[in-house]
Amino acid sequence: MRIVTGGGDDSRCMFHKGPPFERIVDGTGEELAHTRGAVNCVRYNNAGTVVASVGTDKSICFYDGKTMELLKKVKDAHGASIYACDWSSNDEYLLTCSGDGTTKMFKSVEGTLIHTWNVAKEQQLKSPDVLKSPDNNSKTPMGGMQMGCAFVQGDLPVSVGFNGKIAILPLPAALADTTADEKIQFLLGHQSSMSCCALDASSGSLIVGDSDGVLSSYDLASTNISRFESTELDDETLQNKVHKGAISSVTTLESRVYSVGWDDAVRISEGKSKVTSHIKLPAQPSSIAGGATIVAISTVDGIVLVRDRKIVSEVSGLSYKPLSLDISSDDKFVVAGGDDCKIHIFAIATDFAMEEINVIANGHLKPIHALCLSNNGTVLASADVRDVCIWSIPENKSEPWTPLIGKGRWCFHAQRITSLAWSLDDKVIASGGSDDSIFLW
Repeated sequence: MRIVTGGGDDSRCMFHKGPPFERIVDGTGEELAHTRGAVNCVRYNNAGTVVASVGTDKSICFYDGKTMELLKKVKDAHGASIYACDWSSNDEYLLTCSGDGTTKMFKSVEGTLIHTWNVAKEQQLKSPDVLKSPDNNSKTPMGGMQMGCAFVQGDLPVSVGFNGKIAILPLPAALADTTADEKIQFLLGHQSSMSCCALDASSGSLIVGDSDGVLSSYDLASTNISRFESTELDDETLQNKVHKGAISSVTTLESRVYSVGWDDAVRISEGKSKVTSHIKLPAQPSSIAGGATIVAISTVDGIVLVRDRKIVSEVSGLSYKPLSLDISSDDKFVVAGGDDCKIHIFAIATDFAMEEINVIANGHLKPIHALCLSNNGTVLASADVRDVCIWSIPENKSEPWTPLIGKGRWCFHAQRITSLAWSLDDKVIASGGSDDSIFLW
């Protein structure tokens, strides 16, 4: 039995036989076939007769699987470091991927180049309104660097970019058994924790934001996933970040998507593809909610109302930090949950001025992290680090709000409750928390 290891510091491929395993030293220098940098990947072929290694020196080395004799070295196989390689099921071809944004197929041992897929360039061409036209002499965008590759079922080549996009690569015409799709297809998702989501009922999509600043749309009918792109940030890295920091909350209104993040901005997207504008906020936002024509945003300093892409009203200098909020479907009032463990009710005048008209002071023992008004506007759900409470909303919002479910009854979450959502008929409410649990009440 033979085991091959690649070094991260000394550019060596170490060969071992066993068990018990011992290093093979024959003095031929095959261990130093790579001249500099790291050996990023080593792979035996399926028959165990040939070993391939790739590394920072842009070269591919083929060795005899038993004697470890160097059979062939392909220098400058790529224009940058080669990060991974993989064998086809019949051991005839080797697939490689590189930081130059390309994935290549080579003939086994001979080292003859069979085909090249320029995955990074293909992504640039798919976003002409967001990215500059690709230049053959330009530096490969960071997100377009290809970090992993493999042959999957039916010897279909795939590669994975630094931006998390999985590229399904069409086989060259000479190798395809059937007429293959000549275009590269991409599978998308998130690489970091998903921090917020909102349902866009008009398009049947789920809008999801993550802690990297990436915003995606999940089509609930077809299960297709697409990423939003920013026409403002001029993202030449191909990482599809629409915020400069984590996205903390998202909502939809009138076919637009509004998202807020740690870059202290609300970014506005048209449809499900491009972020076209933004509004600078006076402080870091914590949550966002949409009414009929108004979007309400809570920040660490107060509450902001946005309409027609501009701030129309603002309340600041509060004695507490609003952590959560919701706005009525008729734009008449806003409810805000604070770190003072109270729920504050604000009336919205016709000129969009806000006035606090009521406070629920004894409903919670901990800061309120989630609020959600029912679809018919008659009931409010609120949640802290443990309790979910339900309140009956009076016709006159300045009158006392009656607790239907008080603290100490729905208290089965073990950590902070981060979100609440009503069913369409308002008979069931779901709560999600940092304890990795979702409860239905």
